[in-house]
Parts: sequence; C-alpha cells; structure tokens
Amino acid sequence: MGKGSASPGIDDCLALIGRADVHLKALERRLDRFVRSDAYSIDARVDPQAPSIDDVTEPFGRNWRQGLAGPDTPIEMVLIGHVRRSPPSRSAGLLIADAVNNLRAALDNLIWLLSIKTTTPPPNPIPMSSPWRVVGWPVVLQRDNWKGNCGKQLQFVDPTIFGEIERFQPFSRREHDPERDEFAVLNELWNIHKHRHLPLTEFWLGLDHVTSQLNRVTVISSPPHYGDDLRAALSSHAYEIVEDHPRGRFEDGAVLGIVREAQPPYSWWPDMHLHTYLAVDVAFGSDPPGYGVPVQETLSAIRDQVAAAVGALKQYV
Repeated sequence: MGKGSASPGIDDCLALIGRADVHLKALERRLDRFVRSDAYSIDARVDPQAPSIDDVTEPFGRNWRQGLAGPDTPIEMVLIGHVRRSPPSRSAGLLIADAVNNLRAALDNLIWLLSIKTTTPPPNPIPMSSPWRVVGWPVVLQRDNWKGNCGKQLQFVDPTIFGEIERFQPFSRREHDPERDEFAVLNELWNIHKHRHLPLTEFWLGLDHVTSQLNRVTVISSPPHYGDDLRAALSSHAYEIVEDHPRGRFEDGAVLGIVREAQPPYSWWPDMHLHTYLAVDVAFGSDPPGYGVPVQETLSAIRDQVAAAVGALKQYV
C-alpha cells in the first residue's frame, strides 16, 4: 500500500451493505415519485343497473324530499385504471442492479479478507493464471459440489472456518428448491446483470385505500348549532372497499376494485366525493431467479442474509 492509502477491512463489507440500503431506498422514492406524477388515472363507474334519483322523483317536483334524502342503500362503483405514463423500468433496473452488485461484492470482499488473513496475496494486477482470481464467496446448490468449491474459491481461507461458510450455502439451508435460496437468487441476479442485461421487472398496480372529500367541507352555522348534524354527517363520511383485486401486472382499462359509501346518508352521485390512492410496486418476472416476487421483498431478504453472513464471519477477519 502506498502512503495515505487505506487497507481493506470488514468495514468495507458493512459499507457495501449500507450502500445497497441506499439503492433500495432510492428505488422506493422513485416509485413514489412515479405514482405522484399522475401516471395513472381512475374512472369510477356507477353500475348502470343501480337506482338513480330519477327512479324516486317525478317531473314538477313530486317526491323531491325523498330524492334529497338519497338512496336507501349505497351505490357501488367499479374502479377502472388507465395508464397515462410508462413506468420507469430502466431507472428501476439500474437501482436494482446496483443493490445486487453491492450485496454480492460484500460477500466476495469478505472471502478476500479471510484469504489474506492467512496468505499474502500477489501484487496488482493479479496474473490471469493466478488462483487468486477465483477467490470469492461460493454459492453451492448441491452438497456433492461443496468440496470442489472449497478447493477453488476458499483455497486460501483457514479450513477451520469452512463450516461457518457452509451453513450459509443453499444446499445446507434448503432441502428442496435450493435455487430459491437468497444466496442463489442473489448470485443469479448478479450474473444476469453482469453478463446479459438489466434485471427484468414488471410494475404492479393495486388499490391502496379510498377517502371522502366531503370531510374537507366547512359547514358554517347560522344561527349557532344549526349545522351540527350536517357537520357531523360530513366529517364521518367515508367509503369502503367491497372488492379489492390482487395487485399484479397492470394493463390499461383493468378493474382495480369495487367501492361504496360506508354508512348513510348515501348519495345519488357517490363518485363526486371519492378520492382514490394507488399502490405501485415493482416485481421480478415470473421466471427464475425472481419468481414473480416483489423486488423490495426479495432484495430486503437477501440483504438480511448477507448481513447475517458478514456478522457471523467478521470475528475471523
């Protein structure tokens, strides 16, 4: 090392995990900005078979009091979503790839530290034929392949700690489907991004919750207390989700759910006061290695397992 240069240490591994956290937070903010940019619009459609004010009132004002009172039962509305802007697939893919790279690097850096603990590494640049070029964190799906990987990627690591590394291997952690283990998924995502393309994702859309804009109406009492009943009715006005379609890959014109007013008095025009809030998520495609699981869920689980591995092995550095 030259004067003023830093030596590698376990803090580098922790910093890489922390950097992955930064990218995951940035992805969350990117999705939030996308939702708030009016990327989607919602059309609340009243069932054409639902009763209307025309059914209870007649020309020239007969039965007008019943009309003003509203319907006896709430009118249901079907919420239809429309796409107004394409999702930020590329920027999301870059953030996902950055998080994956940092998490994989934290593991490889850890094995490098364990290797130079017992053996002096060659100077940079490492010769192409040097066994040091394959030093790194092994990801082994089959127990029969474990010894071979120890002889390559862990050849400079103290053999007495092989057992600690082995317990984090997919074959040790999963009797079935080891390819779905967090370390296996991380390794595949890393290889795909490194050699082929950005992580392939799809954007999911769903109904988060609905609110009433009548809560914001100001009722002025004149004389005093004249509007108390109306004020109470408006302040408690709410909608409820009757049917919430599962979040998933969204296509323009898809039904998001069905809503209605939660309690009387009900309105003939319930769509006038409805405000909808959407939930947007990004998920990996249904194929391996993501298996259609939301990105944040997948990468957060991987991040925790990487942190566990670093935490367990840092005592040997």
